[in-house]
Amino acid sequence: MKIIPTTGLALAVLAGPAVADCFDQSALTRGLTVRYDNSDFTTIRRTGDGYQQIDEFYDAGDSMMRFRAHRGVYFVEEYEPGPDGAPIDGTGLIIEFPVDPATLPTPAAGVEWTGETVNIFDDGTRRPEVATVGFVAAPSINLSGCDYEVLRTNVHYDWGDEGWLRLRYAYLPAIGTALLLSSQFDGEDPFTYTPVALEQATK
Repeated sequence: MKIIPTTGLALAVLAGPAVADCFDQSALTRGLTVRYDNSDFTTIRRTGDGYQQIDEFYDAGDSMMRFRAHRGVYFVEEYEPGPDGAPIDGTGLIIEFPVDPATLPTPAAGVEWTGETVNIFDDGTRRPEVATVGFVAAPSINLSGCDYEVLRTNVHYDWGDEGWLRLRYAYLPAIGTALLLSSQFDGEDPFTYTPVALEQATK
């Protein structure tokens, strides 16, 4: 995944309206926008094949990145889209799972999945990895005036001699997707991300 550092950890979330519209899984049909404390934002939409399209936009001015994931945590593709939405050459990555990602475990406290996946790059290069995705109960999160149950989701990609990547998400069962909280490459300090608002996406 493309990792952009935040400017700092926010200590407070944005206050919501007096009567908040709290989202459920149906909201992903139109799409939701997650706003972060550093002005980055992410738009998440459910696609017709049951996957989620996750578009990350960066306040630092870097090009946006597009991801495809099942349940927002089992990632199968990433790339930088061009003006027509098609992947720009050299930016694509496909993650090949040993099973249909739709059959991977439904997020729940205490559930963990580990499997041997394969990274397939644009030039055909294949890199084996061991992916682990685990879920544990965590305190709820308040976004735009709504409290959402959270499963802390720990994702670890192990590339052997090439190192590893750890990601932490807040999976929201009520909506069925996950919000990025931190990322760390092997040998580097972690970056933290603080979601501060959740909104219905606009076209």
